[in-house]
This record gives sequence, structure tokens and C-alpha cells, in this order.
Amino acid sequence: MGSRMECLCGNLVYTNHFYRLIKDTDYDALEEPLDYEKLSDLFWHKGVTAYRCVSCGRLIVEWEDEEGPTFYLPEAKRAQASKAEPALAGIGLESDQGPEKEQGRASESMEEDQPDPRLRELEAEAEAAYNEMYDSSYPTGSYSRAKDAFYDAIALARRLGRQNDVERLEKRLQHIKDVFRHQFS
Repeated sequence: MGSRMECLCGNLVYTNHFYRLIKDTDYDALEEPLDYEKLSDLFWHKGVTAYRCVSCGRLIVEWEDEEGPTFYLPEAKRAQASKAEPALAGIGLESDQGPEKEQGRASESMEEDQPDPRLRELEAEAEAAYNEMYDSSYPTGSYSRAKDAFYDAIALARRLGRQNDVERLEKRLQHIKDVFRHQFS
């Protein structure tokens, strides 16, 4: 099972299915006839990784100058969402109505104080897999399970509007990635 991330619509997007975006000007600068090595170098060194959510059609792009991925919703879906207010929450768009938005923020901060059982369960699963890395002859499987559980926990925290948990879990995941790269690679 490959790594995955959650789209804003809630669908899991597997990151082993990706696209590489390149600038037209960079492609046009290649000399004819096209050299496979130069083309490969262009894609892997100047290209930007993108994924597509099969559920909502969003493009998820990992720009080099941004910390996290950027989500792009197709215009047709955006137009449909603006016609039906209830659909906005389902596809990750915000409503323009101020009071409802402020009310949502207040309830989110109250929810942040109370632990979510599923979130704690995912975090415990991730930590258990991380601890298994040290006892295993083949730590890669445990590392993969730890990352998957952290990705699931982060996605759940985002859905629940628990920004503090999102930040805390992302920092912990990055720490585990750093440990694996330095001690097990």
C-alpha cells in the first residue's frame, strides 16, 4: 500500500499515482529531436508533482515554495457548489455568510478542548508502529504503518477543525520521518 493524502472532499488520494507539471517554455527550450535524458531531467528536476482526486476532480499540487499542497477545484464544480449552500461543506469551500462562519469557529475552539476517541486511537496506532521500528529487522513496514496512521489522524483532525492537533501531529510525523531517514536508511 502506498502513501496517501486526504483531499478536501474527504477522499483518499494515493500518492503513487501522480503527474509531473512542467512549464511550456521549459519544454519548448528542448532541442529537436527530443533527447530522452534531457526530457527526463526536465520532468524530474524542474517538474512539479500533482495528484488528481477521482472523487471530486481536484488537482492537488505540491509547489516547491509552499509548505503544503494546494488544492484546485475545477470551475464546473465550483459553479455547482455556489448554487447549493449545503454542498459547500462537502467539497471544502467556505460560505460567504459571516455570522454562520463566526459561529462555526467558536464551536470549533470548544471542541478542541475535548479529546476525540478516534483521533487518539489513530495516534496510538501510529506511535505503536513507530516503536516497532526499533524492534524489527525490517523497519520499513512499521514506518509505513506509522506514516499511514499519522496521515489518517491528521486528515481526521482537519475534518474536525482541530488545528492544534493538526499542527502537533504534523510535527510528530516530520520527526518520525527524520528519525527514519537518519537511523534506518
